[in-house]
Amino acid sequence: MDRFVSGRFYDVMSLRLIAALEDMGVTELIVGRRRHTFLQDESAHSMGNKLLGLNSVIYHFGSMTEGTTTPGMGSDIDTLFSDDNVNIMSGWPEWERGRENLLIVKHETCSPQHYRLQEARRDLPLPLTQPYDEYCVTDHDGMIYRSNTFVGQLWRQTNAANNLPYFQAGPSHSSSPMYDYVHAYRCRKLPAECDSWFKRSRPGNWPTPEMLRVARELGCFLIHDGHCFSEHSDVEWRVSPSLIERHLMFSMEIIHIQCYVTLKLLKKDTINPFLNGNGKLTSFHCKTALFYAREQLLPEMWTDDHLFDCIIYCLT
Repeated sequence: MDRFVSGRFYDVMSLRLIAALEDMGVTELIVGRRRHTFLQDESAHSMGNKLLGLNSVIYHFGSMTEGTTTPGMGSDIDTLFSDDNVNIMSGWPEWERGRENLLIVKHETCSPQHYRLQEARRDLPLPLTQPYDEYCVTDHDGMIYRSNTFVGQLWRQTNAANNLPYFQAGPSHSSSPMYDYVHAYRCRKLPAECDSWFKRSRPGNWPTPEMLRVARELGCFLIHDGHCFSEHSDVEWRVSPSLIERHLMFSMEIIHIQCYVTLKLLKKDTINPFLNGNGKLTSFHCKTALFYAREQLLPEMWTDDHLFDCIIYCLT
């Protein structure tokens, strides 16, 4: 098949694919309504927590909020609880009297994108010297760190007391497989490891300098998820730039969303069934490929008749 015929075939198939995706609800209208619904729900729950005297903020992340799901995909609802009672410090000058203070420490044994949280005194900006409960872990140097196991234990105890089932998937806990709840601490500043993403060279198409400025101000979370191969996974906390990720996804046009949804459908129905347990593609892999393609491809490539070409680029 020569270049012209191949190109023409891709053009026709791209338009047919877009028509099918639109029939499934992957349109600007439906995507916008999904985002509006979950952002409103996010605000309502956060306000309810404030009225109850709870110093926590609720965030919805993932495909339901992004509008990147379709009927039959079985997407769950990802909810993050940001515990604002805890002051996460990048240095001792950020210590606050009377609050629960934790210092971010990049220990020599920490896995990439993981940190330890050192316990601090409440009366003085000094490290804690005596553990106050079973979730304070003392290492061989005498430093006391916050364990990440308390969230799962509290979930199990609460669900058992209320006669509810318990589900866990990575750092998420819930009483239903349709919901993922993650406990997190909000960082004041982005850890140094995140700087490389802002500073690396790009063709300049996307993200724009303004988007990068906003992304840096959004910050990140630390979630109770140690590295699976770490010998000290119980005291490791993983960096989660979920707000930055959502900011980038919300900047996508409908053609990018349609490309991403197609990748997820291929992952679920075509690719993963043939991997025979040798690892699987995830939505995170698909999203990473989309971000890279969005950076590298010129804006004129992201048109309806070039959707097939963009999908193949992401798969490659």
